[in-house]
Amino acid sequence: TTLTTRTHTHAYTYTLNPQTHTLSTQRKEFLGFLFFVFFLFFAKMASTEEEARERAAKSHWVALESNPVSLSKFAHSIGASEEFAFSDAWGLDEEMLSFQPQPVLAVIFLFPTSKCCRDDSAKVVKTEDVWFMKQLVGNACGTVAVVHALANNRDTITLKEDSVLNKFLIETKDKSPLDRGIGFGEAKGIEAVAEQVATDATENQTAAPAADDSIDCHFIAFTRVGENLYELDGRYEGPIDHGKTTAETFLKDAVAVIQK
Repeated sequence: TTLTTRTHTHAYTYTLNPQTHTLSTQRKEFLGFLFFVFFLFFAKMASTEEEARERAAKSHWVALESNPVSLSKFAHSIGASEEFAFSDAWGLDEEMLSFQPQPVLAVIFLFPTSKCCRDDSAKVVKTEDVWFMKQLVGNACGTVAVVHALANNRDTITLKEDSVLNKFLIETKDKSPLDRGIGFGEAKGIEAVAEQVATDATENQTAAPAADDSIDCHFIAFTRVGENLYELDGRYEGPIDHGKTTAETFLKDAVAVIQK
């Protein structure tokens, strides 16, 4: 599924001063108390983060259907401009790709996990240029793929200022991929939209599965950031860099990676 234009569809600082070489008993006790307090503070903070991660990992969302209408509705409902929409790619050969509306900003790829065992972890890169989050929520790969596609095309796709996606992206701007994944699991607004779209019998072609169903399929996204083609798969620790691409060759280059 490709994303195209719709018309063509805080901190403490301590210094060690040389003014005294001994510490009074009172000061020793005070520093000992500070150490105890800060130890508890940091231990509690780490515990809270771990609890948040476990909470997210235990949660499941209703899976989105592999359907351009549903994916577009989800994208628009979380804040994307309706000027853009997803459309089906009916084939991967050059002739069929030539019918695809242009420009293509992202590609969403769905595949059976039981039949795909390629490991591209060696190609994972750390870059602030690409917005990426770790997927912790079960069966949320479709929503994660769409968010990856939209978040990395904000120079082209306008997001509504008060939308749930725009608020989430602002809140997680300076966070790590893992912390973004934790935050995503707590993003009730996005979850509500995803469930509404996933269970809409008028738009979907199949009955919605239960949120905790075991589903042997996985969504990932491909998009161009700068001059490079990136694969955005929430199972990894970061984006996968597939090398150079251009706006004109992006779709063909993404398909070449898919076919490997």
